[in-house]
Amino acid sequence: MDGSNALGEFLRARRDQLRPQDAGLRATGPRRVPGLRREEVAMLAGISPDYYLRLGRARPTRRPQVLAYRLENDRWCTGQRFAAYRALLGDAFDGRVLADDVANTNPPPFFRDVVGCAHSVTTAHLVDEQGHPTTRARDEIIAFLAERLGTTTPDTGADGPN
Repeated sequence: MDGSNALGEFLRARRDQLRPQDAGLRATGPRRVPGLRREEVAMLAGISPDYYLRLGRARPTRRPQVLAYRLENDRWCTGQRFAAYRALLGDAFDGRVLADDVANTNPPPFFRDVVGCAHSVTTAHLVDEQGHPTTRARDEIIAFLAERLGTTTPDTGADGPN
């Protein structure tokens, strides 16, 4: 391995060492190279052949990102916390702030009595009504995570690596 694409070289070397019958597959047709085909490895790994190919070519599909919401006057998750995240992550941090007046005014007792301020955009202070700012925040977070985890959500139809 020359190190220019260590992951790709590693995947090819391991793939070349296995025969289809070693992996419980039937050998079909002539092979240009020894070992398993990319499609066979992808199938065994439970990923799409295209995703396996991107891994082998070291073409990242996206850079790490963080999406966060907080309420404006939250004493527990302050603007200073968001500023620290921004300083550490730069443009990869997308911190969004909602006005306190959009928070559920009747949260569970722990949040009302102990936390003492509008705090949790997507749980205790969520107003579960279509179009409400906290509901939109929740839906954006779900779509953001689904897209990055490679799953499909009913609203987005986002497909992942599989």
